[in-house]
Amino acid sequence: MEADLHFDSNLYVDCILKVVLEKAGPRRIVFSCFDADICTMLRLKQNLYPVMFLTLGVTSRYPSYHDPRCNSIEMAVRNACATELLGIVAHTEDLLRDQTQVNMATDNGLIIFCWGDDNNSKDTIKHLKSLGIHAIIYDKMDIFSDKAVKESVFLVGARESQAALLQQINIENRYEQANHHDFLDQSKESLASAGK
Repeated sequence: MEADLHFDSNLYVDCILKVVLEKAGPRRIVFSCFDADICTMLRLKQNLYPVMFLTLGVTSRYPSYHDPRCNSIEMAVRNACATELLGIVAHTEDLLRDQTQVNMATDNGLIIFCWGDDNNSKDTIKHLKSLGIHAIIYDKMDIFSDKAVKESVFLVGARESQAALLQQINIENRYEQANHHDFLDQSKESLASAGK
C-alpha cells in the first residue's frame, strides 16, 4: 500500500546521499528500496554504492503495490537490467513457490538477495543457499546461522583492508630496497671508474 502523502523524491534522495557520502567512511553500503524510481535515482546520482531493487513479488501476506515493477520477480529483473542496478532483493515466499526465478535474475547478470519471515529457519536458509541466492536477510543470526564463529562483516572488512595495506607497504619496501641496491651498484661502478 503506497502512502497518500507525496514528497519531493529528488530532495529525499539528495538528503540520503548527503548524509551517506559525508558519514559512510570505508563502510560497505548497499542501497535498496521498494520504490523503483528511488532506486533509479540512487543509481544515477552516485556511483560509489550499488543499488538493489526490493520486490514484493506475488504474495498473499501483504497488499500488492500499484507499481507493477514491484509485483513480480520478472518485472523486477527487467527493471533492474534496464536501470543497471546491481540486482534485486526478492521476497522468499515468491522464490520458494517458483525456484526457477532465481535463474531469471542470475542469468541476466544480477545479484539476488532475499528477505522475508520464511528466512527464519535453518532449513530454509540452507535450501536458499543451495539455489544460489547471494545473500539471505534474516533475523536472529545467532540462532539460525550454522557458522561456529560469527564474525562481523565489518571486522572482516577491516582485516582485509589491513592486509591490503600491509601488502602495499611490503611492495613499496621491496621497490625501495631494489632502488637502494641499484644506487649502491651505480655508486660502486662510479667509484671504480673514478679510481682508474
